[in-house]
Amino acid sequence: YSALADNAYAPTWNPAGLAFMSSFQMAAQHLAYVQSTHYEYAGVGFPFDKPRDCTGGLWCGTSGVGGSIQYFGSGDIAGLDRTGSPTGSYSSYFAAYNLSYGRAFGDRFALGATGKMVNAQLDDVSANAFGMDIGSFYKLRSNIQLASTLMNVGGRLTFLNEGDPLPMTFHLAGAYQPVSSLNLASELLFPRTGLVSFRMGAEWMANSLITLRTGYRT
Repeated sequence: YSALADNAYAPTWNPAGLAFMSSFQMAAQHLAYVQSTHYEYAGVGFPFDKPRDCTGGLWCGTSGVGGSIQYFGSGDIAGLDRTGSPTGSYSSYFAAYNLSYGRAFGDRFALGATGKMVNAQLDDVSANAFGMDIGSFYKLRSNIQLASTLMNVGGRLTFLNEGDPLPMTFHLAGAYQPVSSLNLASELLFPRTGLVSFRMGAEWMANSLITLRTGYRT
């Protein structure tokens, strides 16, 4: 989604897309998942017009700010001691709070950055980490968009004395709209640890109320 995020999802997927928003937007999602797990999302974006005294050139471009919240909760989990005896229930969650800014340089190219705080709770033990995302967005043509992002640059999420670094990943993406009702997108992911992966997807807008999507990833 990095090359399509010029909307309220930009704070999460590519902050540079905020510079190309055409209007104020909000997005929200609630997902009731397997067993008692659940995922919540809220995002917002505010675009700004070009400065009134703008006379053209590289520094004459639109900009935007936005923010998002991501929250994944486990619900209640049955606790057991080392012998397998019940100890009561507990819960856990992971959350990310993002604040973003995007700025266009001309009419085609934009850069953006997101500052984020990641918070996690496991029973009565918590952990916090701070990080950032850096994104770029380029409109090659009116129907072709390119993007790159470097996600989760930052510290370690540490519970007590043990922790792991944030999952830093570089994304290289493209999107193509052959006709007004069809979007095609692809993306390469290069994680700091683990295998390189490829993702692709298609979105068909059947009418003003129905949109169908399908995708594949390695």
